[in-house]
Amino acid sequence: MQTKLSIIFLIAAFLAGCASKAQEGKTIAEVNGQKLTYEYLMDQIPEEFRDSLTQQDIAKAIDNWVNMELLYQEAVKHNIDKDIHVLNSIEQAKKSIIARKYLELGMGQNTMPTEREIDSVYQTEKDKFTNKEAGYHLGHIVLKNQKAADAVYVRLQKGDDFAQMAKDYSEDTSSAKAGGDIGFVPESALEKEMIAALNATAINGFTRPLESQGGYFHIFQLKEKINSGTTAALSEVRDDIIQVLTSTKQQAAFDSIVTSLKAKAQIRKYPIGNDSKKQ
Repeated sequence: MQTKLSIIFLIAAFLAGCASKAQEGKTIAEVNGQKLTYEYLMDQIPEEFRDSLTQQDIAKAIDNWVNMELLYQEAVKHNIDKDIHVLNSIEQAKKSIIARKYLELGMGQNTMPTEREIDSVYQTEKDKFTNKEAGYHLGHIVLKNQKAADAVYVRLQKGDDFAQMAKDYSEDTSSAKAGGDIGFVPESALEKEMIAALNATAINGFTRPLESQGGYFHIFQLKEKINSGTTAALSEVRDDIIQVLTSTKQQAAFDSIVTSLKAKAQIRKYPIGNDSKKQ
């Protein structure tokens, strides 16, 4: 989420500085007289992300704006905003943003898969959702050394929440955001000591710290044991199916829109001679 916000505000702050438009609403930050309002900040964030924003996300977004505004103002002092390459990049970015907005409006809700389509994919492609190998649904907390791993293990034994401990301490930042959940892991991807420890662990229980060949220490939470030939329930793969169907529909809608526009446009392409190419 923070990465997406960073990208959004790197672009938004730069374009806002170029436009130099007055912002209306409650001021939440100011850099040398240039103000950022809460309303403007929210307007830069895609609607689907707004409801899930935390105070930490908003604070990070404000910091990103402040940093970019400082850099922008200093760049203007050096006339970088008048550089032809910069102006060309701004123009291209503007066209891209406007074109994407047109695509969004053109696609509308037509790219959202129906329940019938989701169920059809699940029924006709069940083989894709069937495990060919036995394995486990796991969560894990990854620590750099034995001392840190032992400290976390003691807290887990005292009743601390596994998901929260993963978020707070795991070196695997990707899975940490999901409370340490790493999904299905086949036995072939695990070391023998790990398999033995997991087979001795109760469902929703956790293992002692186990050192991997890479030198890290893992504490696994066993969410489920999965036999080979087990087919995942629709609820477990629903999001994946929706993602694939949505992507397919979006591509089809894009192709349809562009094909329609090409049919109404006058397009010419000219040969590029060797003398036009950089040697």
